Amino acid sequence: MSKDEFFAFMPLLIYGIAVSELMIHWRDYLKSGRRYWPHLIFGILLLELAFSNFYFLYDVLDQLFVNYLNFLARLTPPLVFLLLVSVYTPEENVDVKTYFNDKMRTIFLLLSFFIFLNMIMEIGWNELTYIRASAIFMCLLVAWFNSKPIFWIFIAFRALLFIFYQILPILIK
Repeated sequence: MSKDEFFAFMPLLIYGIAVSELMIHWRDYLKSGRRYWPHLIFGILLLELAFSNFYFLYDVLDQLFVNYLNFLARLTPPLVFLLLVSVYTPEENVDVKTYFNDKMRTIFLLLSFFIFLNMIMEIGWNELTYIRASAIFMCLLVAWFNSKPIFWIFIAFRALLFIFYQILPILIK
């Protein structure tokens, strides 16, 4: 096992636990009485967010083991993401709609903190920094107002970013 692989194991494991936590609950969420579309769509967003952070972790492997404090700092976003997923996933006998609406403020505060942590890990300002700052602002708006329209604007923003940065470049080639 190389040094890169050794140090990448911990954040990858944490993201893996978060993904498994999300997936374990999907069968339950898809039952007709427990289906709540904002919750399901946000869950898809969380899965994509975990996958993208997992994917882009490869680009910063050399930064994981600069020193122990840097290693701890790089573990913070995956840990916050795992906490976010833990708050997002209700227990089996809980009404999903009520739970999600009650926890929306906490969920979006954690999401804004997760995005902020990823943003400050980057050195320098670039286009992604402005996108993340906009996402943080929208997350804080959703948390502050606990508003479904702002929630849907955030979802549309994230979907458009995904299309613009991931799908269009493939189609344009």
